[in-house]
Order: sequence, then structure tokens, then C-alpha cells
Amino acid sequence: MMKPGAFMNAMSRFLNGRSARLLGLGLSIALLLLIVRALYLERHRLAQVEIDRDFLLAGALSVFVVAIGNLSGSIASWFLLRRHSTEITIPYTIAINGLAQMAKYLPGNVLHLVGRYYLISRLTGAKTALVFSIFEMLLLCLAGGSLGLLYLHYLQPVAWPLPTLGLLSLLLLVTGIYVLCRTKLLNVSMTDLSMVILLYLLSFLCYGQAFDLLFSLVFDLHSVGGLLCAVLFALAFVVGYVTPGASGGIGVREFVFMVLAQPLMDSTVAVAVVIMFRFFSIAGDLVFAALALGVRKLYHVKLLQ
Repeated sequence: MMKPGAFMNAMSRFLNGRSARLLGLGLSIALLLLIVRALYLERHRLAQVEIDRDFLLAGALSVFVVAIGNLSGSIASWFLLRRHSTEITIPYTIAINGLAQMAKYLPGNVLHLVGRYYLISRLTGAKTALVFSIFEMLLLCLAGGSLGLLYLHYLQPVAWPLPTLGLLSLLLLVTGIYVLCRTKLLNVSMTDLSMVILLYLLSFLCYGQAFDLLFSLVFDLHSVGGLLCAVLFALAFVVGYVTPGASGGIGVREFVFMVLAQPLMDSTVAVAVVIMFRFFSIAGDLVFAALALGVRKLYHVKLLQ
């Protein structure tokens, strides 16, 4: 049986390898072309969208939610690493995430991961930085997958009542947190892991509200709901995040959101909303990168020595 350290080293080599970058880039391009095709087929309807006050309001709130989501992720990183070095502070994790944020849009999504790994390993050591990366991925998948279970309710509400799925999600979260804590691969408590999961869930719910605002304010579709949007986004985010080498969710996340939304709502509106949110999320990442730069200067954070 492969030891955890050997497994993580093998995974790291694969994700940083040329094959992963080519796979991610090819998949991103292919799915992006499918999205462009869907937009072209519905171009006449999309051309009717008016850039009015409601559109600007929904866009501004979406940008704000993305920036807050990045901030929540930075605080979550601090909870995972705070026991490993006194130099790792919330301003430090904000600076790291802000610096690496825009690199995720490069083909292959490798510099984003490698850059964060390098900056964290300076203070914690290579092994801890690697374990942190694995824990972060597993916790994101755990939070997104647990919330994504609720998708079954929207497909078959009678067979899968919401309270039952809610209990299953809670059980999955508790079990996952317990197992990760028991591995003792990372010096982190169950309280810290629970806070990380809570931050991720709150971020997904905020993203869901942003999507719901786009549906309701821009397309006058009030029947979607923030929880459904959060469930769709959580599942799409997880798939895009774990796709080897995929660049910044471009193509993968949007395509998954469209496919999951198709049985539940107007597919044309779903395409338009997810593309709009992509532009707003890029703007939100830029805002957070600027915020991180300000935090770095204000708190004199030294990333490289």
C-alpha cells in the first residue's frame, strides 16, 4: 500500500507535469468552445439584455461576493496553517492568495498552485506545504460535495426530501472532518477544520445569492432561488477545481453549471448568467488582488527574502 507521503509526492508531480497542463488546457478550450457555441445559438435573446440599474447592481454585488469569497479562502488557509509558524498571519495568507490569484488564469493553472506552495513552504517546510495543499483540496471537495448532495432534492423532491439530504450532508461533513483530523498529517484541530468548512460553505452560499441576483434582476427569473444556485455552483466549482491543469475554471466550471442547470431552468438563461458571472468573477479577483497588495504594504508582509 502506498504511504501518504509517497502518494502526495506522486500527485504533486502529476499536477505539475506537462501532461496535466496539456490535459487541462485542452479540456478548457474544448468546453469553452461549447459555451461559445451555446451563446451564438442564443445571441438574439441575449442581445436584449439591458445594461440598466438592476444589471449594474447585480454585477457590483457579484464582484463584491467574489472578493469576499477570496478573503474567506485566505482566512481558511490561516486556520489550516496557524499552528505551524508564528509568521503565518491572516495578512500573510491574504497576500499569498492575492499574489497567486491572477496566475490561475494562465493555461494549465499550475503557477497558481506552485506559487502558493513555494511561498508557504518557506515558513513551514516542503512537507507541510504539500500536506496543506492536499487538505485544502479535500476540504473544498468535502464542503462542495456535501452542499451538492442537495441537488438530488431538486431533481426528485419526493424521493429526496430536503431534511433527509441535509442530515446526510451534515453526517458527511462530520465524518470527513473527523477522518482528516485523525490522520495527524497536518497540525490542525477539529475546531480549525470545522471553521474552514464553515467558511467554504458560507462562500458557496454567498456565490449562490450572487447568481440568484443575476437571474432575478437581469432576467426577471424569480423562481430559481439562492440555495439552488449555491448547490449548482458548489458542484461546478469542485469539478473545475479538481480537473488536472484546468485554467481558472474557464470552460469546466461554466460547462458543468450549464449541464446541471438544464433540467431545472431555462438553459439559455443559465448560459447567459454563467458567462456574465465569469466576467464579474474576473473583476472580483482583480479587486481582491488589489486589496491583497494594499494589505501587503500596510502590514509590511515579506513574501520573498
